[in-house]
Amino acid sequence: MSYKIASFIIGSVQQKDIGGPEKDFERFAHVRHLLGRLAHRIRASKELFEAAIDVSYILEAFDILAVEPLASVPPPQPDRHTYLGGVLNRMLPKNSNKRLEVERGLFKFNAVI
Repeated sequence: MSYKIASFIIGSVQQKDIGGPEKDFERFAHVRHLLGRLAHRIRASKELFEAAIDVSYILEAFDILAVEPLASVPPPQPDRHTYLGGVLNRMLPKNSNKRLEVERGLFKFNAVI
């Protein structure tokens, strides 16, 4: 998160003259949002630590038992839209340089299955 904030600030400074005051306000608001998210992570970890201290009597006396796993939900049946080519269409544009390489890999992968 802190790397993202730093790189965004550096990018904003480098593009200072692009976009005018409205763009500067958007950049400032975004950086403020990222700083708020970072502060929230710090506050949340402190709160978890303090809560663990408050309920330490529960954490000190415990038993570990095996639990039977729940039955998983069966996977959905594929429909006519669910195929590797369809996934590729959503991942890469038609004129992408990597498309042919990825298509070959998907066809090899499909042949193995």
